Amino acid sequence: DLILRQAWPEEVMSLSGIASLAQQYHQRPEAAFRAVISCVLRHTVSEVSFLNAFFGSDPLIWRVMQQPLRVVEEGLSSFAEECLDCIALLLMIFTMQDAQSELDSKSARELNPFFESMGRALWLRFKAAVQEQVDTLRASHPPKLRLGGQ
Repeated sequence: DLILRQAWPEEVMSLSGIASLAQQYHQRPEAAFRAVISCVLRHTVSEVSFLNAFFGSDPLIWRVMQQPLRVVEEGLSSFAEECLDCIALLLMIFTMQDAQSELDSKSARELNPFFESMGRALWLRFKAAVQEQVDTLRASHPPKLRLGGQ
């Protein structure tokens, strides 16, 4: 949250600038991701609470929230796609699981599909990043990597 508090007011925060903002403040990708998820969680839970109070448990809630969450998901997915750090991706997955736990405690289960979808996307990216590293190790020739080429 330090990134967002010091650099941008929430009103002008955009997903496209999160990565560059994190770099500017020398923050790790998972810290920027956590800041965005925290902001999304805070705002969507309050919106869902309002919609639940106003409309009751109408499926309209999910339809109303679906388009803005799709935009957020696209931005976060492209952010995660650029991440090659397996540990950072694993921490992002943990952040999504933590957010889902918070949704359950705040009775905002209507938002679970968004967080489940993001969690799946992060898991797939994590698996791909690990596989890339395994493939690199398999393709390397340790004797040739030594100094002196022995």
